Amino acid sequence: MIPECEIRIQAEALCMKTNIWAQLVIIVYKLYQKKIIDIPCLKSCSSNMEELVQISTYLPYIVELTRIDFHFDFKQNRMSLVNPIPFKDKNGCISYTSYSEDGKKRRQSHWCCYDRRYRLCAVNQINHDIIMAMQFPMRIEYRFKKKNTQWLNLNNLNGDFDFVFNKYVQIMARSWKAKGCKCATVIPNNIENRYFSHLLELASIGKSIPKNKSTQKSKKISIDEKYYHVWQMLFSLQKN
Repeated sequence: MIPECEIRIQAEALCMKTNIWAQLVIIVYKLYQKKIIDIPCLKSCSSNMEELVQISTYLPYIVELTRIDFHFDFKQNRMSLVNPIPFKDKNGCISYTSYSEDGKKRRQSHWCCYDRRYRLCAVNQINHDIIMAMQFPMRIEYRFKKKNTQWLNLNNLNGDFDFVFNKYVQIMARSWKAKGCKCATVIPNNIENRYFSHLLELASIGKSIPKNKSTQKSKKISIDEKYYHVWQMLFSLQKN
């Protein structure tokens, strides 16, 4: 019986100017070296380089992409929540979050909008004065999840952030036009928020938003467990 494992990668752990796929290969390799995950097919390799080549070649057989989050951050005066829902943490602190109405449950919604400061204060790992002085405290997330999308294919990540963003921006633009715009009001700055500004430009086109035909759909792969274990991978991307 193979133990379940989720590999969660925060945007801060990735360099958005270099190939995302290549960075995921390095992360998986380091987890293997530290014996956090097991990759049976590497046991026959005779060198570190051969192991890296194997992981890069067979990455879809080693990890299953189950979620991608795109983060867009704004100054406080450039984004406001619409119909926010209050949440109280264990310390009694209240934060507010708005969700798009495109899922049976809130956690299945594509869009999630909130003030990062109150969440970070609840986690209590950063000095609160530093948190409250954040220049871009307001966040909009778009969540591609296994249960709400058919576009989770590792081949869509074989490039830098701009490459990946362009694979998904048309999908996000259509979703913002239909649902996302109802959970937050945004006044983007083309310099500070150029990626979200581009998304809004596409959304304004309406039904004629072009599709990126090179974006690949999720693909089910048959796995031989003697050689491969599939670990679930979730990660977030952000670049202002």
